[in-house]
Amino acid sequence: MGYSMKTTKLESAKTRSHPPFSRNSEAVVIDKVSPEHRNQALSFIFTGNSSNPESTIDPFVAFSEGTLICLDELWSATKSTEMLAAALIVPSPGRSAMVFISPGDDQTHVKIYTSLIQRACESLNPQNVCLAQALIEPGQNVESGGLQGAGFEEIAELIYMQRAVYAKEVALELNNTFTISTWLERHKQRFAQAILASYHDTLDCPGLVGLRQINDIIAGHMATGMFDPNLWFTVYHGHDPVAVMLLNLVPQNRTIELVYLGVSPAWRGQRIGRKLLHHGLGMASKYAATHMVLAVDRANGPALRLYRSFRFKSSSVKKALVHVVPQS
Repeated sequence: MGYSMKTTKLESAKTRSHPPFSRNSEAVVIDKVSPEHRNQALSFIFTGNSSNPESTIDPFVAFSEGTLICLDELWSATKSTEMLAAALIVPSPGRSAMVFISPGDDQTHVKIYTSLIQRACESLNPQNVCLAQALIEPGQNVESGGLQGAGFEEIAELIYMQRAVYAKEVALELNNTFTISTWLERHKQRFAQAILASYHDTLDCPGLVGLRQINDIIAGHMATGMFDPNLWFTVYHGHDPVAVMLLNLVPQNRTIELVYLGVSPAWRGQRIGRKLLHHGLGMASKYAATHMVLAVDRANGPALRLYRSFRFKSSSVKKALVHVVPQS
């Protein structure tokens, strides 16, 4: 999933270190991580300790190689030989990228994180990436300050939820006044219309609305887990989009992820979402999944009540931040 720089100017900037700046009279240099320091930087990001043995991040490196995750955009801020912070930007389908940063516990490092993240984001090719995203723990104040200083905006606090899937669960059908369709390439426009209709007055991450084109949104959803066209559903009433539900497989742990569930404004409050979710749990049972997982905006009260009524339990909380990459 690598990408080429758009212009000669950007290409030269990619290989040139950021001008050093002073912190307590000592220079901090921001630059791409060299191959010999790659594992040190990855260990810093994913374990919080740059001196951990390579074996601690070997599984991640193997996973990235097996899934073609690009590790090219790996950056660090160093002072002398000490690595103060590291950042990895991973491009994804749908012209988005995920930003991973090393944990920080020193408030004096916020400006270092800001400069590091800014420099890493400057390397992105706007033809390939229009939106950078980051997920951090609520208490990660240094990382939050660095991201916001670099132009990221907090759009939601996401609650991650899960519940067991039981073999007895059976998919429910809507009555015959509705048409349920699964994904086919010729149905792409139906899915696009249903997704966009569900965005009107949405309470689920409303700050994301309008930041990407619908084709990019669909591509991004398809890349979440393993796409199976039989697990994507639209509901129409005549020619009117009613709702959409997107489920993807996570086969390595026999899980199905509820990637997106949305209902058009005219049909909200009529238990359509409840019926679709019941249908989804039935499909999860059919696929022999043991759990269903999802993420929901804490501010989305109706969705939270729905999921809790289905015995979904909270497993973790993350703050979601995004940065719109300037398009030339």
